[in-house]
Amino acid sequence: MTEETRTIGILLSNPADRRLLTDFVTEMGYLTHSPSLQETNPDKWAELDMIIADETGARRHREALLNWKTRSETIFRPLLILLPFGASSDPWLMDGFDDVLRVPLTGADLRARLEMFLRLQAQSRELARRSEMMFHTLVEQSPVGIYMLGTEGFLHVNQAMADMFGYRPDEIVGRLGPLDLVHPDDRQLVREILQQRLSGGEAPPLRIGFRGRRQDGETIHCELFTTGIEYQGRPVALSILVDTTERVRAEQARTRQKAGDSMVARIYQALVQGEELEPALEAALQAVVDILGDDVLGVYLLDKAGECLLRRGSPLPDELARRIEELVGLDVRRISIPLPEDSHFQQVLVERRTLLLNEPDDLAALFNNTANIIPPALHENLPPLTRLLARRYRSVLIAPLVSSERVVGLIDLYSPLRLEEQDRLWFERLAAQIGIAIEHARTRKREQRLQECLSLVWEIGQRARAILDVDLLLQETVRAVQTGFDYHDILVALVDDEAGELVSAAEAGTYTELPWQRKPLDPERGIVDWVALHGETMLVNDVRREPRYIKVWPETQAELCVPIKRGDRVLGVLNVESARPDAFDQIDATAMETLADHLAAAIENARLYEQAQREIAARTRAEQKLRQANQIIENSPVVLFRWRAEEGWPVELVSENVIQFGYTPAEFLSGETPYISVIYPEDRERVGQEVQECSASGGDSFERKYRIITKDGRVRWIDDRTVIERDAEGRITHYQGIVIDITERVQAEEELRKLSQAVEQSANTVIITDLEGNIEYVNPKFEETTGYTAAEALGQNPRILKSGEHPESFYRQLWETITSGREWRGEFCNRRKDGTLYW
Repeated sequence: MTEETRTIGILLSNPADRRLLTDFVTEMGYLTHSPSLQETNPDKWAELDMIIADETGARRHREALLNWKTRSETIFRPLLILLPFGASSDPWLMDGFDDVLRVPLTGADLRARLEMFLRLQAQSRELARRSEMMFHTLVEQSPVGIYMLGTEGFLHVNQAMADMFGYRPDEIVGRLGPLDLVHPDDRQLVREILQQRLSGGEAPPLRIGFRGRRQDGETIHCELFTTGIEYQGRPVALSILVDTTERVRAEQARTRQKAGDSMVARIYQALVQGEELEPALEAALQAVVDILGDDVLGVYLLDKAGECLLRRGSPLPDELARRIEELVGLDVRRISIPLPEDSHFQQVLVERRTLLLNEPDDLAALFNNTANIIPPALHENLPPLTRLLARRYRSVLIAPLVSSERVVGLIDLYSPLRLEEQDRLWFERLAAQIGIAIEHARTRKREQRLQECLSLVWEIGQRARAILDVDLLLQETVRAVQTGFDYHDILVALVDDEAGELVSAAEAGTYTELPWQRKPLDPERGIVDWVALHGETMLVNDVRREPRYIKVWPETQAELCVPIKRGDRVLGVLNVESARPDAFDQIDATAMETLADHLAAAIENARLYEQAQREIAARTRAEQKLRQANQIIENSPVVLFRWRAEEGWPVELVSENVIQFGYTPAEFLSGETPYISVIYPEDRERVGQEVQECSASGGDSFERKYRIITKDGRVRWIDDRTVIERDAEGRITHYQGIVIDITERVQAEEELRKLSQAVEQSANTVIITDLEGNIEYVNPKFEETTGYTAAEALGQNPRILKSGEHPESFYRQLWETITSGREWRGEFCNRRKDGTLYW
């Protein structure tokens, strides 16, 4: 049967899978026999060269399949089982199946398998007809590795076997042991298999997978088909070795893709739910490494200046970390990496795109960048470090970490496998999730810090509001800020608007040595002055780059100044400084602005309190004087009145001492007793006329005298002195004034008038002097008798009438009697103006 007429039986339960596999095989140029399981007839299998069955078909026709396979002792009949990924193949291989095909199939994999087994089948036919020399020829021509192994080592290897490991056949036979071609981690497994095959006992054919190591150190994946046979009277192992590296890598890529998707979701949950970024990040990255195996994952976050990357990554394998640290002299688990402009890291950060490095030259350039972090004294160790990394890793992925539209760092993956584009996809998703997690963690941290700051600010603000002395509240606030916020240098300065000056009110730290207490506000010099004049916050994290900064303290690196405002008016400033660059952020600014608002309210409250205290003191003094005045008024005949400018002059206010007229204040205030009703009836018309005339004349006040009737019916004279009150439009609204009882004065004036009239009409001379004897009054009879006129006599002493007829003792006795308040009676001789005497 020629190769073109090879027929392959397909025994699958799923019609779709059966059609797909039939199409694959037909396209490869083979004939097919693919009935449904119900239509399958084992009697028609005699002409089949190979059978591929799935689990259902294999179980249903197991006995018939195994009988078909072993029907010929010389012809190899391949029997393959089709299994899904993850399903165990051992039961089937131990049962007698030759190989396993995994779903989903690829054309290349299927073609290689079919060609290999059909070629082996052809070889088995040839081996049945040819001699041992022909057998060796077939082995040499085989596309798969074939070798014969005895207890002393390799007896024969074909060219394909030697090519697979990068040797010539003569470099293997007689020189290398079988374990020399095996990866160290798989040598124990292979050793046990060889011991079983070379022990001479019966052992069924075996198929295993293991990792081999090429001469250049590269790891490859192999599948071994081995059986023990007798050769020249001794047990040997005859084996077929297939290089499955590409298939394994494809499977690993698919596995990594699925694992990556699952891993990204798990890592995201771990990161988002973590309270602190650092522990959550390290735990998450360690989980990635646990899934990926030998890969090394690192996360690097930019420092505040954006000039260095700080490693926050998963731990390296102990052996690798120790060796690298020996070469570079640094702890590579937590390291600061500068960013030269031509570095791969800088390229990722600037261009915001993922780099996948697979080519040796690209990897060498990346590894050589290690010179940026190695101390110069250890630069001689760079070549061995580069070789170490090149031997271990075949691919590197580097992706940017983006948080809130801003690049905050990067993530890299060093893998001993060759990574492909599908690895880039899940890696970018992982980077995106880590970026989101970083933002969440930083947001939580900012929110927590902001909440703590605002809580502290609220506490400080409440204490400040409770202090009603401005100087004390500011000093207490500065001390509380210094303690609570760990700010060292703090100043609160108040603005003196009238003087245009800034006044230091409270200080902490080096500000206690401030060289000025008051200074003029200068808009051109100083952050504090600028904030005081503009009423806007200024945050400067590098004072060297701020032209408005004035150097006061040499150690200052950063400054934050906020205005203390009440509405649009700037009351002062709150200024804090730090010896660390980048010491402040927006949270500090928000906290200090909030505190400044509390301070503004507290200062305003304290000033209002001080003003209120002054007003209260002034009011207390005024009230005391008013009480004294009221006491004087209440104990005086002066009665206060306030009348509305309406008919009857209703009373709105009256002092208590109105009771002297027999009325209570309530009788007037209630309207029970209109004021007009107490005016003596004969005076009412006159009083009304006088009020009307004065009001119409535009005057502000007037005086009038009239009589009132007391409650007990007595008539009293009063002196009414009234002020007129007008509104903004000039209309009279009220009359306000005092009423004085002048009844006794009026009566005295009447008596005096009568007495004066009697003196004026008296037939006797009347002289009135003061205590000094100066004449104050003379009546007409005096003028008539003495010849002196009143004008001539006033101010003179009665001595002008002295006649000289009496001794001095006479006059002295007269004067002493009068000045003592007693009455003197007698006769004496006086002299007239013309010199004549009279008695």
